[in-house]
Amino acid sequence: MALTLNALGDHYRVTGERARAVEMYRDSLRELDTIGSVEARYAEVNLAIVACEEGRLDLARETAAAC
Repeated sequence: MALTLNALGDHYRVTGERARAVEMYRDSLRELDTIGSVEARYAEVNLAIVACEEGRLDLARETAAAC
């Protein structure tokens, strides 16, 4: 389920629905972190990408550094 949420986030991001994308990425991250999956890093990177696309470079750097 968590990887599906991440994929949905990708869809929303590329279609310009960034707020919805962030919601999906956060849900994915929460689920993947809960099970201790290293794939949680994908959701973190995607959150950093959204922040970068929105011009929030400090947040993008902070998020990417956490990966």
